[in-house]
Amino acid sequence: MRRFHVACICVVGSLLGCSGFNLVNNPASESTQQALSAREKLERSARGGDADSQYDLGRALENGDTDNQSLAEALKWYNKAAVQGHVDAQIRLGELYREGTGVEKDATEAYKWYRMAAEQGSPKAQHVVGVMLETGEGVDKDATEAVGWYTKAAEQGEASAQLKLGIMYEIGIGVEKNPEQAVKWYEMSARQGNADAQNHMGGAYASGFGVSKDYAKAFAWYEKAASQGQLEAIYALGNFYYNGQGVAKNHNLACSRYLVAADKGHAKAQNMLGNCYWSGNGVRQDYGEATKWFRISADQGYGWAQYNLGNAYAQGRGVIKNEEAALRWYRAAGENGIVDAQYKLARMYHLAEGGVQQDFSESIKWMRLAADQGHADAQFLLGMAYGLGQGVRKNYVEARRYLRMAADSGQLEAQLVLGRMYKEGLGGPRDYAESVKWYGLAARERVPEAQYELGQAYRYGRGVKQDYAEAFKWYGAAKTLQAFFAIAEMNELGQGTPRSPNLALHYYKQVCGQTGPFAGIMATSAAMTDWANQRTSAANRRGPSAAEVAKWKARARAVAFKK
Repeated sequence: MRRFHVACICVVGSLLGCSGFNLVNNPASESTQQALSAREKLERSARGGDADSQYDLGRALENGDTDNQSLAEALKWYNKAAVQGHVDAQIRLGELYREGTGVEKDATEAYKWYRMAAEQGSPKAQHVVGVMLETGEGVDKDATEAVGWYTKAAEQGEASAQLKLGIMYEIGIGVEKNPEQAVKWYEMSARQGNADAQNHMGGAYASGFGVSKDYAKAFAWYEKAASQGQLEAIYALGNFYYNGQGVAKNHNLACSRYLVAADKGHAKAQNMLGNCYWSGNGVRQDYGEATKWFRISADQGYGWAQYNLGNAYAQGRGVIKNEEAALRWYRAAGENGIVDAQYKLARMYHLAEGGVQQDFSESIKWMRLAADQGHADAQFLLGMAYGLGQGVRKNYVEARRYLRMAADSGQLEAQLVLGRMYKEGLGGPRDYAESVKWYGLAARERVPEAQYELGQAYRYGRGVKQDYAEAFKWYGAAKTLQAFFAIAEMNELGQGTPRSPNLALHYYKQVCGQTGPFAGIMATSAAMTDWANQRTSAANRRGPSAAEVAKWKARARAVAFKK
């Protein structure tokens, strides 16, 4: 009987895939038992006060590695570990409070836990403490202390802190501006593969910030950053190809880089891609495609794209001409600080252009904004507005101040007007030497009115030593009616040239339009005398009557000086 039961049991066992009497030998069951045993051990250890176990149990509960996932329970165990000084638990609590995950968002509480970890030497926590101090997140803003924490983390090799420290030294926040220190920390971070730091290194070599300018090295750093998808670097590579900096100029490659960045939402790249289509550089010219990209960029608030879109509407290229839309986009760009838009608006309101009514007050507002950014033409217009009392109370002192700004930047009209103000003593003491200085700068750039005034200075010895030869030279260069009148008068009076009433009469008549112009006005008194000798008969060389010369002189004066 016993043998029969044993046999039956063996048969059943074989049918169940078991050997002998081992009916419960299941590996999965053993694994489950082991896992349960491990969790029980972890929980026992955590309850016993072991900080590592408390942190590990918190992670398990947060990540769902236990039967019941519970962030609230995880927080409880993180807190127990953190109170005991567990750095990772302190950082995790800081992250959860900062993000508002599982708890109400609380930057102050987040800062508390990060600070605890930072004081224990965690470079990650030190970096975050620096960020929170710099921005005033959960703690009073303190850029100087932020730099201290960034430095602690950076010295331990924290790449993100090295990047931030470079930025602080570059801008001069919390520490004195120091380009060399900025580049030092950028490079340390960049060599660890930080794409943003690599982009900053490209910028440093491109601009000569903290290092000698080197476009080839700039290009190499931008390539490293761009290979990681850093959009600013991709955009910069486009600029380098477009302008031929550090690499052969290639508009096709430039536009391809702009397109990569533009498709990912980079506003500057979108605007430059629009410029490519507008000009036909690197792509087939297409005003419609250009305005599409200008609009996409402008809608992101990029000022230059707003200005370009304004130009498109003003000119009716790629869009239907619409002066109202042009004005709207110019204003948006001007409010974004785009100086060309501010100057454009100043001119529009000053001269009643682009469908707007003349409004000197509005014009002055935009002039001032552009002038304060150093726009020389705006400074000139503002100076003239003060001089004429257009939109502002007439004030020659302010007029001279703004004209001086423009003149210092090489604005020729400002140099001419400033010369006149010093000559006449408007807005300050009369100063002939200063007047000659400004007339001279404009005269050498072939401004006829300035050449005439310089001739006057040399003729009468105002601000310079009297020199009739120099006077003749500048009158001859000017070729204006006033200059012809002066040349005639000098020939009449024999100033710097033999007295020649005949030549004087010819010039007086020329001013009045009674004789044809010379084939190139003679610049020297000797040349003029030669011309007179060649062109006049013996009878004519005896000269016209004094009455005839006086008659034509009076007529010429009225024409030349519009009296």
